[in-house]
Amino acid sequence: MATHLSQEYCPNSKCKQEFNNRSSRDTNKQIKQVLTLTELEKRHRHQALEKTINLFQNLGIDENGRYYEFENVVSAGAELWAYSERIRNACQEVSYSYYYGPYLVSRRDETKILIVKTRENEKFN
Repeated sequence: MATHLSQEYCPNSKCKQEFNNRSSRDTNKQIKQVLTLTELEKRHRHQALEKTINLFQNLGIDENGRYYEFENVVSAGAELWAYSERIRNACQEVSYSYYYGPYLVSRRDETKILIVKTRENEKFN
């Protein structure tokens, strides 16, 4: 018990130490949970990117590129949300192209995308 109304803890510092230790453990536990979730998200993104790159390799795409129906590529298993880099295209309307490792994907219209192999041994984030 505190001996004065303005005190939060008893004069013995043991109560204050116990409170601070418990508070610190709770905070560290929350930080560890957030880091674990972030690592899981990174791992999932990395696996999705690898899957998409493997699909593009199996399609036999070269530096000349090929047009594909967007829906066909997605239904084949490409996870286009997991890209390694996004670049802005030089055109009047705002549009982007996306790198999936060594493959560049550009949307040409509502239904078609162009996939081009542009770089070798590109590491991805």
